[in-house]
Amino acid sequence: MAADRENLSGVYRFTSIARPVDPAFPTNRALLLAMPMLVVASAALATADVIGLSPATAAINALLVSFVSWALTRELAPDDDAAAFLALFIAWPVSLFLGPSSVLLGFAVLFLVRIVNQSTGLTARPFDTVSVLGLSVFAAYSMDLPLLLIVAGLAFVIDAMLPNGTKLHYVAAGVCAGAFSWQGIDSVVSADQSFEAWVGFGAMAVAAALVMAKTKYPTSVCDVSPDRLVAVRVNAGLGIGLLAGAQFLLTAGASAWPTTPLFVCLAAVPVSFGIQRVLSLGGSRS
Repeated sequence: MAADRENLSGVYRFTSIARPVDPAFPTNRALLLAMPMLVVASAALATADVIGLSPATAAINALLVSFVSWALTRELAPDDDAAAFLALFIAWPVSLFLGPSSVLLGFAVLFLVRIVNQSTGLTARPFDTVSVLGLSVFAAYSMDLPLLLIVAGLAFVIDAMLPNGTKLHYVAAGVCAGAFSWQGIDSVVSADQSFEAWVGFGAMAVAAALVMAKTKYPTSVCDVSPDRLVAVRVNAGLGIGLLAGAQFLLTAGASAWPTTPLFVCLAAVPVSFGIQRVLSLGGSRS
């Protein structure tokens, strides 16, 4: 799966985790068309006082939320283009009408998943490791989510253990453990817990596990080579996403779920998978 770095071009010469939105691909063109429309629509709704945001805030929020929800879901389910757009078009109105979404957690999880699933086809460079580690620590401290450091450390360990991983990630996992100890565990569990929220999350996790069970031979190929993605890495990436959701629910509490598009992304994966399975069964019977 590892590509020859001497023959790389563009951004891949410098980083293994950046994925430019290449308009040569139809799904990317659809995203590049959808995002400006959502930005304009958000600003218009704010101008008309339909939502309680300023036009500038609504526009920026729409831009960031639409991109991170699409990009993160693409990493969680690389074979399912529809899931990414499902997440985008759900996360956008949620962020408008239930309050602006914080995209910091979404971006942190995005790059942690990308470290694990190696969707570019490249192992992480030292610069990538330091960048993702720094982003994870910053997100954990600024959002008061100490358990995110444990999830990040686990992501680094998983990559280091799998073929084509980098052993430097054992060191990164150690830094995550040290940062977790430094931050302390006083605010790990929120008093705002909801049985219904955990039941819903559990159902989503079980459905995602079924998707993992079906993901034995990914059809998506790496960005820099014709090699297909590795199933164990793809499934591990989705698992990291689920753990990130669990730690957020545990630490921030049930009432905070609309403040991040992460849960929409996680839900979109099994929902899109289920819809497509139903449609395929219906088509085979007709």
